[in-house]
Amino acid sequence: MRFQRRLSIAGWLSVLLAVLTLSRLPGMAQTKGAIETAKPPVTAQQGAPQPAYTLPPDKLAKAIQLDRIRNVLEIIDSIWGIVLLWLLLVSRAAAGMEKFAQRLTGRRWVQGGVFFVALVTITILAGLPLRIIGHHFSLAYGISGSTIRRRHWRWR
Repeated sequence: MRFQRRLSIAGWLSVLLAVLTLSRLPGMAQTKGAIETAKPPVTAQQGAPQPAYTLPPDKLAKAIQLDRIRNVLEIIDSIWGIVLLWLLLVSRAAAGMEKFAQRLTGRRWVQGGVFFVALVTITILAGLPLRIIGHHFSLAYGISGSTIRRRHWRWR
């Protein structure tokens, strides 16, 4: 009985969410139409609208290269995150982290916190090489002027 009641509540909430979402769509279209009509028409004297900012060709080429490198690193980072979680499950390291948390304390909430901290720490350390590579490219392309040494002195 409880399961059916929860299921019906979840069903009604999903219907309500769908109705609210669909009711917002026509309003968004009206707002967009109002914005488009508020723009002044372009006359022949004004010509085509000019972009607000352009890069010189050499800097544009560097920006495109850096963007491609960052995109590749983001894709690799996403795939690496999934592979890392899969490796933690297959190697039973996640079960070892659970046993470690159980040895530390008997409270379930604290065990969950210990497991979460361990998982976040492992994830951050595993993603560190990709972040270092991304920082290297930022330095090489002149985006970031902050080196590891400068950061270390700033923290002190």
